[in-house]
Amino acid sequence: MACLKSVIFDMDGVLVNTEPVHLKMYQRLLADYGKEMEYAVYAPCIGSTTRLLQKLLMDAYGVDIFTPENQRRIARYEREILDRDGYGEIPGMASFIKNLKESGLRLAVASSSPYSMIVRTVRDIGLEPYFDRLVSGEDVPQPKPAPDVFQKAMEELGVRPEECVIVEDSANGVRAAKAAGAACIGFSNPDSGSQDLGLADILVEGFEELDRRFVEKVHCRACGLPVTVYEGERFRLREIRMEDLPQLKELCAQRQGEAGWGSFLAAEDESAFLESYIRHMYPFYDFGMYVLEREGRILGLAGLDVEPGMSGERETPGGQRRAARQGLPEGQGFQESQETSGGQEAQVTLGYLIAPGERGKGYAGEACAAILQYAGERLGLQDILIRVREDNLPSLRTARKLAERFAGLARLEVEPAASSLAK
Repeated sequence: MACLKSVIFDMDGVLVNTEPVHLKMYQRLLADYGKEMEYAVYAPCIGSTTRLLQKLLMDAYGVDIFTPENQRRIARYEREILDRDGYGEIPGMASFIKNLKESGLRLAVASSSPYSMIVRTVRDIGLEPYFDRLVSGEDVPQPKPAPDVFQKAMEELGVRPEECVIVEDSANGVRAAKAAGAACIGFSNPDSGSQDLGLADILVEGFEELDRRFVEKVHCRACGLPVTVYEGERFRLREIRMEDLPQLKELCAQRQGEAGWGSFLAAEDESAFLESYIRHMYPFYDFGMYVLEREGRILGLAGLDVEPGMSGERETPGGQRRAARQGLPEGQGFQESQETSGGQEAQVTLGYLIAPGERGKGYAGEACAAILQYAGERLGLQDILIRVREDNLPSLRTARKLAERFAGLARLEVEPAASSLAK
């Protein structure tokens, strides 16, 4: 199982907002020749090398940017623009890089810019100490969208593609990242022009709230690995994987005949249901049910489910229909009012199922508290409803503690003992 070891950054448009600077300096150069450079001519080189730009400008205007005189002019124009306007800051980028480095990841810059420009830029913005390697696209055979510059960065970092996440803002860069076999975060930078980032594993509009944990999740999703949402001394809480099916069947079989989490695998084809659940639930909602795992053994299930309305039926991501749960028996628990994509009010239910031999050890409370913290801090969920029957005393005690601890995020609704479980 590959683990995340490194993050590789493009420079222009990612570390610094230099694309407007580059556009202005080449516009000034072309103006020296009495020509007005059109953005449509310049755009294809975004994310690629100056060799491509040379060809584009030669073809369109007959101007060679690599003559000694033009190189001196470009360097002077760039310095004048930077002295006047400074580097375009990417909000949150500095703290994001520091967080990744402090977490133990190896970092690199893999840019199409010349090596001297990469060194000067990361030094000027104060980030040079955080990078283990700086790699220029001008030192490899093929520019982006070919994967060469990222492959060279991986080689110098001593990591494999499946151990990397690459951050890019251009169509050429994203294509290069995927061709290199790595996961990719696409940064939608408006100053980078209209870029098709559709191949990226995820798109972001900023870096203020990103950290190691976010990058880990992107890496896991891209590699088909279960995301861990909590790791304590007694167990870890992670997404379900297909290898869990035998233990899940045994766990759920102990609650057969009961509505709720015990009937999670009550489908005609359990394997097909679980495979579809994993493939659709986690990527779509960014949450779901998690296993409590210790040394390969599953102690129980806990997590969040979503249902339109307070009762009735819903279509699960796997196409299976299950009755909405109105209450849960002892050893099982709990049912956020969110808005569905169609505008219909939805319920996110908090629930758990602990194996009979593991009850009374506080696993349910610890797991549900970790899930509520994760839901509030990482997912931005609100008003999570915990519903439990008044005669379900163990779950009621746990639910009251959670509602008190997470007041403002979770609220408790106690149903009469005579309430039916599911109709």
